[in-house]
Amino acid sequence: MNTIRVTHARHFPKRQSLRRQRIDYYPLLGLLMVALAAVLGYGALYLLLWA
Repeated sequence: MNTIRVTHARHFPKRQSLRRQRIDYYPLLGLLMVALAAVLGYGALYLLLWA
């Protein structure tokens, strides 16, 4: 993934800042998905234990 970002930065030096702003959202989105999955998993486990 890092190599792809580097090549993109080399090809589009003017759009580097714009692309960095867009890419910064992906780790946050992934983290949000992981947190959501963890909360749902915990909720399901909680319901199973109390059922």
